[in-house]
Amino acid sequence: MSDSESVQMIREISSNSSLSIEAASALSTRLENLPLAIAQASAYMQDTSMSIDRYLRILNKGDAAESELLSKNFEAVDRDAGISRAVMATWTVSFEELTMRNSLAAGILSLLAFFNCQAIQRQFLTVYMYLEESSPEARNQTEDKSNGSQPTEDCTSRLEEDCESADANVVFSGRDCHSQEDNYNSKDEHMDENYYQNEANSIRLEQALGALKAFSFLRESKNEKLDMHRLVQLATTAWLMRKGLAKSFVGKALTTMARFCESDYGRRTLSYKDFPHFQAVLSANAEDSTENNSSTFFIRHNMATIYSSMGYLTLALDVSEAMVETQAHNGHEELFFEAIQLRSDILGSLNREQEAKQALAALIAILPQESISKFSTVSLLAELYLKSEDYREAKDLLVSAIAELKEDDAQSLGEKAFLKVQLSMAIANMDCASEARETFSEASKLVDKLPGCSKPSGMAFNNNLARMFISQGKFKEAERLCRQFLPKNLANVEASNTTIEILGTLADAMGKQDRFSEAIDVQRRALHCIKQVCEPGNEMEAEAFENLGILQYVRGLLDDAEESMAHVSRLYEDLYGDAGNHILRCMGYLGLIKHRQCKWEEAQSIMEKGFLRSVMVFGPEHEMTLGFMRSLSSFTVDSSESDIVSSESEDEICLSTVVFKPKEPFLMFWNKEPFQQM
Repeated sequence: MSDSESVQMIREISSNSSLSIEAASALSTRLENLPLAIAQASAYMQDTSMSIDRYLRILNKGDAAESELLSKNFEAVDRDAGISRAVMATWTVSFEELTMRNSLAAGILSLLAFFNCQAIQRQFLTVYMYLEESSPEARNQTEDKSNGSQPTEDCTSRLEEDCESADANVVFSGRDCHSQEDNYNSKDEHMDENYYQNEANSIRLEQALGALKAFSFLRESKNEKLDMHRLVQLATTAWLMRKGLAKSFVGKALTTMARFCESDYGRRTLSYKDFPHFQAVLSANAEDSTENNSSTFFIRHNMATIYSSMGYLTLALDVSEAMVETQAHNGHEELFFEAIQLRSDILGSLNREQEAKQALAALIAILPQESISKFSTVSLLAELYLKSEDYREAKDLLVSAIAELKEDDAQSLGEKAFLKVQLSMAIANMDCASEARETFSEASKLVDKLPGCSKPSGMAFNNNLARMFISQGKFKEAERLCRQFLPKNLANVEASNTTIEILGTLADAMGKQDRFSEAIDVQRRALHCIKQVCEPGNEMEAEAFENLGILQYVRGLLDDAEESMAHVSRLYEDLYGDAGNHILRCMGYLGLIKHRQCKWEEAQSIMEKGFLRSVMVFGPEHEMTLGFMRSLSSFTVDSSESDIVSSESEDEICLSTVVFKPKEPFLMFWNKEPFQQM
């Protein structure tokens, strides 16, 4: 409402036409020009003969006083004055009227009482709808409605029964973060993607949102996101508490956010912009239950990951340590194990490898052999050993772990093959060329025994195995493994998260075989698939363009590479801000591209900015910072030296680029022969 409309409403409801514009304007501003709040306040002041100044003083005492004032009942003054029932009704009547008209809208309103009140994604609500409808009770209710039966109970009891019998937490609790699905989407999660695209579901959601907007509970903001008045949140929370429904909807809010984080869509779109919702949901007063603890874990895990991507490694470490402490008390072993893994990974990023190795070694010592965390923990520790050149420790760890694995199922075969590839890397670096080749050959034979798998989890695992092959210089083997899951004509590939990643790995393998034109075509096909399953501006798009830019750079298509990397930088900045390893890595690439374009001053400027940011974010001894230093030392802004610079060898390019290693699947294109010393 406009200011003048708000003032007019206050005068009409309070029956005080002489009320000063200043006083009425102060009240309407304080109530954010929300019609329902203004109607409530005006009627309450009329009923109690309270002045506006007195009302405002009480209102400004805090949220508790505010929600108490705004939850007072009042009588409608003039139902025929052209003011809608929503405006003239009390908060309670409005909520219950909404429930009778559209129970989904009432559920959404109750859910959002525990989210941040601004920039609410519609996809949060789609997940909520999916979770609610996934319960057997919800399906039974749908069948009853389709048979023509009508509810006879009052709206409040319906909401209460929904909370008791159709708790969304139940749907989510079946998923474990270390499931044998290898953290990839289960069948239910694929239903999520279909649910997002279902037109009927979209119509139902928009109808519910339309009802909420009609009651002035929600309003549309930019980018199709939604805002909810803070006063509406306060009143809704108070109403839920009086009805005994608050804790149930806190649980639903936790579950909705956690499931969103783990969905295909969430993985592609999560960014620091979602933090206000994370924090709001986590700060709500949730019951101590297994379901709520699991949901909290997933939300915090994503917070730590995003903090890490933004370069806020200390904050990421704080979140991970809180996760370790919480899960230690909750008694959920597998979540506790994963929290330690996450903390160790962040410690490694902070160049605190020794602490990370000690934590993982201690974890392996207590892990039961049957634990689903055993393989991933061993692999993480082996990776740290290899990174810190502790090859003997890596070999001993991997030999022991491999000996404990059986070969009686596909999972064990795959895990043994994966660890044997890591073992071959350790042995190769111990100058045992023959033994390294033999170990890698054993890994390849195990891969040949793996059954074909069309499940996302199996495809993802084999894709990771293909990446390991690439790291060992076995590019043809990696390509063969990727092609098992793709049609001969890549134009017919079915777009999904997993196939997009496999296409990226295939492009990587081709690029390392100097088949750059083919690799670029495959990477463009991956981008085409991304457009089919994602909205613009997501991390998957950024990673794919980054990989394309690297291929273009190596192929010598410098203008194309510059355009791709500039686009990537904008995407990452929108997702993670102007710091963090993603944006710094892109700055490094752009600097190298401009250097090869003989744009000396631009290259120098970009590298200097990247160096200063890296020092601030990661510190002076981090590999990213050192990479900028190496590149700057090889640059010159003196155009008179252009002949020298332009004739730089491929080895010099490799030296300046080695630190800006892209995320998997793209490793260095120049490191092609890891076994050449054998």
